[in-house]
Amino acid sequence: MVMYGENVPVHKKFVQYGMLKTELDEYLEQELNRAGYGGMRLQRVPNATKIIAYVERPAIAIGRRGRNIRRVEEEVQERFPLLGRVSIEVKELPSPELNPRVVARRLASALERGIHFRRAAYGALRRIMNAGAKGAMIILSGKLIGARARTEKFVEGAVKYCGEPGDEYMIEGYVQAVTKPGAIGVTVRIMPPDVELPDELEIRPPEEVEDELKELIGKPEDEAEGA
Repeated sequence: MVMYGENVPVHKKFVQYGMLKTELDEYLEQELNRAGYGGMRLQRVPNATKIIAYVERPAIAIGRRGRNIRRVEEEVQERFPLLGRVSIEVKELPSPELNPRVVARRLASALERGIHFRRAAYGALRRIMNAGAKGAMIILSGKLIGARARTEKFVEGAVKYCGEPGDEYMIEGYVQAVTKPGAIGVTVRIMPPDVELPDELEIRPPEEVEDELKELIGKPEDEAEGA
């Protein structure tokens, strides 16, 4: 558990708070894995912390009469006292096919069941694009066929590999599939449909910008007349 006091520098507090969020996220993923955990968001309220957990199947996460989610709340409050009083709100993922964690978990499950990696990867890629994603990339690394490890990459649509667009716009999920030959790393990166890329240009018809152009052209003349 990450703890810090008042005498700790501000930049270290940011780092430690980030570590706390990572630890909390890993814990929730472990506890809500059966419900299809897809991520969480922290929301500060007076004297408490509200955790919004996004899952595929909220009923499984909540449990019968709310027993499961109350148990998770109690354990989170005990393991992460820095958060203060904790309340967890469970929300259903609006589009599971656009959540890289969910897609990676499904793909890992397919590999563990013995489905050929190409068939499973292309099926996942097709579902992502059908959900409206601008682009997606799936990376499988491990003993896919035979005793020698290899890496296979499947890409479709617009994908940013590096730089600011790659860091800000691409969302990523990673899961390990445990098969008989060995572990296979499953990485899924998705470009969401609502992302506005810096290299995208909008071409407007002339009639829409005609008035704006007249105003821009007329301003220097008005200023000159006034002078």
